[in-house]
Amino acid sequence: DKQHQLDHAARRIRRFAPASHLQMQCRKLDDLHRRLLLSARRNIEIRQDSLAHAAGLLDAVSPLSTLARGYAIARTPPPEGKIITNADQVGVGNRIQVTLHRGILECRIEKTGDNRLSEGVQLDRGRKRSIK
Repeated sequence: DKQHQLDHAARRIRRFAPASHLQMQCRKLDDLHRRLLLSARRNIEIRQDSLAHAAGLLDAVSPLSTLARGYAIARTPPPEGKIITNADQVGVGNRIQVTLHRGILECRIEKTGDNRLSEGVQLDRGRKRSIK
């Protein structure tokens, strides 16, 4: 019976001993550190994916991407530099500046006319439909 009491007291001392308590806290700290690293990596991966997606969307609507596909931007000469969207914005003899994917052209208008490609087509809230 005395041995049992002695063993019980020894277990209680070990359980509340600073070394034992410190060892347990170190294990908890190691586990929290591991979980923090995993969470941080997961968070970084999610943000990288989100950034890559946003960059793709931005590239899709970028004027530079449009120019790379062969389109050009026509403007009135500096300092105004207004974008020209209709042939009636310029007249014969006017100078314009055309921005390409690589380079700029300084041009003089020799002739203007209607765009035959758009005849019979009207935009209807972003969708094309034929006019009859």
